[in-house]
Amino acid sequence: MIIKEELVILSQKAYGNETPQKIASVICYEGGDVLRDIIRIEDYPHIANLYLKQAKVSLGDVLAMSQLLCSMLGFD
Repeated sequence: MIIKEELVILSQKAYGNETPQKIASVICYEGGDVLRDIIRIEDYPHIANLYLKQAKVSLGDVLAMSQLLCSMLGFD
């Protein structure tokens, strides 16, 4: 399991020295992807597994970016 500090380091390597505003916009974008995939799971049950996998990736991005944003702003 990746500890919090390692997650922040990996996120910083991926996104460089972006501003908190840019990171917040990534969170919003990825959150929209999660919603899109959840709706598609309901609309296309025969390929729900595909959209579930995509939703997991997007949700992971939301969580990683949220952790990075909290770190940038000094939140615990």
